[in-house]
Amino acid sequence: MTGTGFTCGDGGSEDCSDLLCRFGNQPDEYIYINATFISATKIKCKVPQYTKPDVLEVEMTVNGESYTNDNHTYGYFDPFVIDANPKLLAVDGSTKV
Repeated sequence: MTGTGFTCGDGGSEDCSDLLCRFGNQPDEYIYINATFISATKIKCKVPQYTKPDVLEVEMTVNGESYTNDNHTYGYFDPFVIDANPKLLAVDGSTKV
């Protein structure tokens, strides 16, 4: 996430134990991920695994209590194949695609 004025603890990156990213649209579905303080303008968090196509709100906190509310989202989409070669595949799974 990018923004301005990110600080943790006493204003530095030393005490960022409450720094989290929250993915989800409903409290009972939230996924919490530990975030990393990069600079006063950048926080980094890993995108969690998610099992279905969906668009989730992404919020962050520097104190573990108050979260941003800036309409950031992350979209999960099912992959799909548009084309494959060769067109005919062996049923035993031995064809390299």
